[in-house]
Amino acid sequence: MANFRTINPDDLLLPGKPLAFMLDTTTGTNAYNHAVNAAVAWRISPDLSVMLGFGDKKIGDYKPGQSGLGDLTALGDTVHIGYNANYDISKMTAQDQSTALFKAVWRLNEATELKFSINGYKSEFDWSTAAEADQYYSRKSIDSRTYALDYTYKPGDPLIDFSAKLYLTTTDNNSYYPYRPATNYCPCTSATELSTLGGFARNTSEFSLGSTEITAHYGFEFLKDTTSGKSTEDTGRDNDQRWFNQESPDADRLLASAFVDLSIRPNQWLDIRPGLRYDYFSLKGSGERLYFPDGPMGIYMPYWGDFNVDRSESRLSPSLNIAVEPKEGLQFYGKYVEGFRPPQIQEAMFSGLHIGATSNLIGLWRFFPNTEIMPETSETYELGANASFDSLIRDGDTLRLKASVFHSRVENYMTIAYVALPNQIPNLMTVGGAFVNTLDPATFKGAELEAAYDTGRFYAGLSYTYLDSDLNTSNIDPYIYGGAVPPSGGSTFTGEVFSLAIPPRHKASLDLGGRFFDDRLTLGTRVHYASASKHGGNESQASSAFVPSHTTIDLYGAWKITDLATASLSITNVTDKAHGDPLATGLVLSPGRTATVSLNMRF
Repeated sequence: MANFRTINPDDLLLPGKPLAFMLDTTTGTNAYNHAVNAAVAWRISPDLSVMLGFGDKKIGDYKPGQSGLGDLTALGDTVHIGYNANYDISKMTAQDQSTALFKAVWRLNEATELKFSINGYKSEFDWSTAAEADQYYSRKSIDSRTYALDYTYKPGDPLIDFSAKLYLTTTDNNSYYPYRPATNYCPCTSATELSTLGGFARNTSEFSLGSTEITAHYGFEFLKDTTSGKSTEDTGRDNDQRWFNQESPDADRLLASAFVDLSIRPNQWLDIRPGLRYDYFSLKGSGERLYFPDGPMGIYMPYWGDFNVDRSESRLSPSLNIAVEPKEGLQFYGKYVEGFRPPQIQEAMFSGLHIGATSNLIGLWRFFPNTEIMPETSETYELGANASFDSLIRDGDTLRLKASVFHSRVENYMTIAYVALPNQIPNLMTVGGAFVNTLDPATFKGAELEAAYDTGRFYAGLSYTYLDSDLNTSNIDPYIYGGAVPPSGGSTFTGEVFSLAIPPRHKASLDLGGRFFDDRLTLGTRVHYASASKHGGNESQASSAFVPSHTTIDLYGAWKITDLATASLSITNVTDKAHGDPLATGLVLSPGRTATVSLNMRF
């Protein structure tokens, strides 16, 4: 499990110094223009410190790898939009990003700390869904701000290790659509807004019952999402509001959870960890969708009408983890975890039209809410072993080994698919898009292996992942609105998933390196391998179009100029291998050979 956090004043401040600065700059080839991060921290008093940081990153449309490009471009129109005839530029990959961070940390006493932070992020980029990217592009701007208040209380009592957090995140997604001469609509703009209010309170208590040591971690957490959307410019077209508003309907989604996790150690070699989690979910909101009343000749004539949602659900999810340590440095474990994922607002209420689409019966690119879509529930089993050895071959060396196998089963897996719209005319099968549950469970099973050896001078790391994903998306109910007559001739309309992503079955990486000149110079190389995989897109594409297997090589180095300054160099995709991202909704070619140089300084 990864744990990411933003920097704190103490990460910058040096002992005995009230003021500190940090500067991190990067530039490179292949449209990597620059990335600059700067921060200043000030220790106002022994108990109060503040910091302010800024970041700016600008990358252009990069050039994809050219070696083996024919294996990818042979897929034809499944290749990501925006490439020119020679595939030597990837349009719509440029981004301008800026960040800002403020933090204030106040130590009220030896046991109590209060932290306030403001984190801002803005990204601007071009985007398109059409093969002629220049004709149908839009300009996107995403602006996010997070305000957070953290509280910790650690009085030195084994029963109290308390932390709490309250935060508010607001995200504005603004789009500009220039005039489309081919279809005579726009220019127009739209805006969607998402605000998330959340928080948690957690405590850890340690105590003993006889010779049994017990650690209890318990608490609660919540978050509330509120969305809204609007068209900010009316072009006089009847469908304008439906092109924009329903992407983010007016809705509130509440998630609240309470949990307790125990660690029970009756002796030094056995650790039993039962857990229980209660999740509550509610969704309230309204929107507009197409309805299909009876019409002449058995045809359902569409009209726009309101819909409302007011639903809630809850679930208890147990977990159990048992670890056995027969000797120091060797551990075997088994884990069972149940999970619960309720639908997001868009998965239950997404509705409206593609920009430029019409609402008549034959018109395509209509999207419909599925307000009764069910939450996903999951069961995961995992078995594994961890081993660590010190001074195995020579004094001071270390060897770390990890191995695990797992099997996950997800009921009511949610995906977006074509669904049949009501009508009574055989073979007049009109369709729209909606999120649905698969009728059969999705399964994920695999294994992970990891080994790391370090002599102090030289090091090596090897990891391998096997993942067999069966999403079972071929079995869905496409008649969620009823009233449709299946095609004649014995055939049936089974629907088709059109946002499919299948990860590679095999992935491996190798990291080799060494440290020289009293550990001031580090040089290394990384090799990454991924097997062939189905790329994102609709199901018929994914059954015939693959991202071929590929191997990429990276080189890296770092020179510690002083204790407060480090220069770095990296070259990714040294062989300029053409490869794609299998988890994208289209075949996105990844960057080709790219070199970057960085300088990090503190003073």
